[in-house]
Amino acid sequence: MEKIKIHDTEYEIISIMPAATNVLRIEFADAVPEKWGDITTYTVGGMEAGYISGYDTLYRADGQMIYLSNDGSVYEPPEEQGLIDEPMLIEEAEG
Repeated sequence: MEKIKIHDTEYEIISIMPAATNVLRIEFADAVPEKWGDITTYTVGGMEAGYISGYDTLYRADGQMIYLSNDGSVYEPPEEQGLIDEPMLIEEAEG
C-alpha cells in the first residue's frame, strides 16, 4: 500500500490525485491527519516518490476521503432549493 508523510508521521493511503485545478484528493486507508502541510509520497515498495507542497487548507472532508486546496479555498455546499411559497393552480383543459 502507498504511504505519505505529513509532519513526520506516515499514513497509509489508497490513492492521491488531483480533483480540480487547485484541489488534491487523498483517500486514507486508516488514520486521517488533523494538521496539514507538506506531503512526501512513497511507492508501494517504500521508496520516496515525490514531494507536494502548498496543499495545506482542508477543502472538504468526507470520511476517509480528504480534499486539500493550495489556494485557501474551502468547499461550500450548494444552497438547498426552498419549497414553493405559493401554490400553483392546474387548469383543466376544456374539451
